[in-house]
Amino acid sequence: MNDNTAPARAEGRAKLSPTGLFHLSVVYVIWSTTYLAIRVAVAPGGFRPFVMGTIRMVFAGLILLAFSMATRNRLYYWHSILRRYCSSLAGAARA
Repeated sequence: MNDNTAPARAEGRAKLSPTGLFHLSVVYVIWSTTYLAIRVAVAPGGFRPFVMGTIRMVFAGLILLAFSMATRNRLYYWHSILRRYCSSLAGAARA
């Protein structure tokens, strides 16, 4: 019995490097923990889903802003950041 399909599948499959596997696991852990935190916080008597999503985005933006400032990349303008940050907080307060 000659099975020629098995080697073809093995050749077409790319190997994942240890670095790539590490990066995928970091993304998996970070995304899953934020959604788990939202699910726990939205439990009865807790926060509203929109408020938790807003809090998640505000923290993500602050982390990216800090990274941008630490690497000295000019990815931000203070008047624009302040306006967007205040509008997101106002949107969360209305929810």
